[in-house]
Amino acid sequence: MNFPSIESILPHRGAALLINAVTEFDEEHITTRSHPGDDFPYAREGRIPSVVCIELIAQSVAAFVGMLHRMKNEPPRIGYLIGTPRMKFHCEDFAVGSRVTVQATCVLRNENAGTFSATVSIGEQTLAEGSVTVLEPPTANDSEPADP
Repeated sequence: MNFPSIESILPHRGAALLINAVTEFDEEHITTRSHPGDDFPYAREGRIPSVVCIELIAQSVAAFVGMLHRMKNEPPRIGYLIGTPRMKFHCEDFAVGSRVTVQATCVLRNENAGTFSATVSIGEQTLAEGSVTVLEPPTANDSEPADP
């Protein structure tokens, strides 16, 4: 299946955009790919600290929400990572040039917030796994004005 460009479903731009593509999506999960090069903003001496996996997960979740908005013909919106209730890192860092895969599954979601479980890997090697909680603040269009 062909998915839209990552720029059309995420508000991130330039060096802030860390994932390259959506490779799988349904209404419960998303899989994304990142191929960080030497210009990756967190790369130092050819290595990337594993803590960056948190942001890769957050952007993958944002892509999930962006895909849901796209299905309703709505533009992507700004969201916030508000917590990582559980996160386990299996290595200290990983190599620039790696093909990184993020798999995220929606565990709980309401209109403006959600919790997702996720795994970040390179091939069969798990870099990090855990859960994140995110918030997408309501917009002015999300509620009806009160009657005077």
